[in-house]
Amino acid sequence: MDNLIPPQTEINQWFDNSVRIHEVLLRAFLKRLENSEADVDDIVQETFSRIIEIKKRKDIRSVRPLLFTIARNICYDRVRRKTASKTVSVGDVSSLNVYIDEDILPSESVMRNDDSALLKTAVDTLPDRCREVLMLRIYHGYSYNEIADTLGISRKTVENQLIKAVKRCKKYFAQSFHGPHLKIVK
Repeated sequence: MDNLIPPQTEINQWFDNSVRIHEVLLRAFLKRLENSEADVDDIVQETFSRIIEIKKRKDIRSVRPLLFTIARNICYDRVRRKTASKTVSVGDVSSLNVYIDEDILPSESVMRNDDSALLKTAVDTLPDRCREVLMLRIYHGYSYNEIADTLGISRKTVENQLIKAVKRCKKYFAQSFHGPHLKIVK
């Protein structure tokens, strides 16, 4: 197993001789894809980090094509995430009238709008971390691991924050419908 991970000095030499020499071309390539110099810096850093991790596991025969493929995939991932984040937020749900069912009574429609407002208020009362985790999971469809990577927290923390968010929302709903004297039974 120790044979798979080269010594740090060997990786440093490999990086300087095989990867760093492509940095100028990589940056030029990325400037065509990204608007911001800060974004280019971030992508270059992440690309270097990923290629080093690959090198630790196996030998790389063609560094340049792999380097550019990694960078391009990082750009695609960023675009996908930006596109996914343009979904409708909880606060906007109640204002959407996309589907109108003629059989729904006006009182039912008002109740549905009230439910949306109640849900938005419940989510708004959550602590910041709980709300972030809940939004990424429910509204953006991220997996537990994706949430952990995005927020820089452990998978266990993601699970705990989701449990906490659901419990707090349940408690909020119970208090909204039955008053503060109601206790939540597990």
